Amino acid sequence: EPLFRCVGELVNAAKEVELSGDEARAALEDRDVMGKVDTLLMAAKNVKRISGVPHFEISTPDGRSFELSGAQPPDVFSSVFQGLLKSDKPAGSGSQL
Repeated sequence: EPLFRCVGELVNAAKEVELSGDEARAALEDRDVMGKVDTLLMAAKNVKRISGVPHFEISTPDGRSFELSGAQPPDVFSSVFQGLLKSDKPAGSGSQL
């Protein structure tokens, strides 16, 4: 039994970006591989405190960043981009929504 109900869709997505469909299917159906993926996802959740899907991290070349968790309307993204362009915050400072 596949770990994902949408294995076919994920395999097709892999093919669209020129990855091997057979290798993608094998990885998606391999419990060891998916266990490693799950471990990495849990680490990201714990370290970065990611609690929503989707999760976006928007960073500037000088180190400023902003994170958006969960589905957000386009105007929120626009506000974030405008704020990062105008911000006087020191490098490395970040905000989360």
